[in-house]
Amino acid sequence: MNTLGIYLHIPFCRARCAYCDFASGTDFSREAAFFRAMEREAEAVSSPFSGRRVDTVYFGGGTPSAADPQRLCALLGRLRALFGLTPDCEISMECNPGTITARGAEQYLKAGFNRFSVGLQTAHDGTLRRLGRIHTAAEGEEAVRLLRAAGAGNLSADLMLGLPGEGVKEVRQSAEWALGLGIDHLSAYALTVEEGTPLAREGVTVDGDLAADCYDEVCRL
Repeated sequence: MNTLGIYLHIPFCRARCAYCDFASGTDFSREAAFFRAMEREAEAVSSPFSGRRVDTVYFGGGTPSAADPQRLCALLGRLRALFGLTPDCEISMECNPGTITARGAEQYLKAGFNRFSVGLQTAHDGTLRRLGRIHTAAEGEEAVRLLRAAGAGNLSADLMLGLPGEGVKEVRQSAEWALGLGIDHLSAYALTVEEGTPLAREGVTVDGDLAADCYDEVCRL
């Protein structure tokens, strides 16, 4: 029998990044209502899939880790009750440095989250500020440390390529830094400057050839 995957979009962020074109926002006053709606939605769509097994659950965003950990864990618990999760189901959460706490990490692991994708993006604080990220490289290191200390055994990290002012040298530094943190999987992808974003209004463009060179360098590492 074919297995299913479930993706949940959590649209809350502490701040909007300068490149972001996703459906997300910074108004947390609607967080409780949103999670209630998500549970109702899960209930509404579960019946047609009764008897099917789920082997992947992915909480994306937005910044899922910016939401209340108890609400995230309760939503995962509701999915367990509604769908048949396989014993080895991969349950992932996207999380950003600056939104992870020791207590929250412990709650995630206890609830059954077993894979975390950390948005490090770059090791360079100046670039992080330019992108509108809320964290520093040091806070990225702390996020990885907190997740490991809580017992996380599967950590992925994102790096962005083609960022303003960064070339192969800077990307190599970021990749070496991320790998040095003990990351299990490194995802490297090129910046896309979407229409209407602050970077687009600034006239920022991406050199595709340079981004490809950066990607090749990460692959070599």
